[in-house]
Amino acid sequence: MLTGTWQGESLSRKFPIFRFDHKPSAAERPRAFGVSHTTVKPLALMRWLVTLVTPPHGVVLEPFAGSGTTVEAAVRGGYRVLGLEKDASYVPLVQSRLDR
Repeated sequence: MLTGTWQGESLSRKFPIFRFDHKPSAAERPRAFGVSHTTVKPLALMRWLVTLVTPPHGVVLEPFAGSGTTVEAAVRGGYRVLGLEKDASYVPLVQSRLDR
């Protein structure tokens, strides 16, 4: 547990201890139209990171959307999100995450 304060708030509230599996489960590895992504991140990890660095009602910029984990994490967290992806073949993966 972290101790002390930052800007008048307990550090343990700002940076809670978070444990996650380093590799997402098979259910978190979307496939759409025969396309999958090699570096899918765990959704719980990305939700925690988005919440940690994004102010309330903020906008998340995801310049490497890939399979859409960060996009889904931002949407589930109630944030606005702008996701970009150079490889158009990954767009169905992002869409399949958002359609769930």
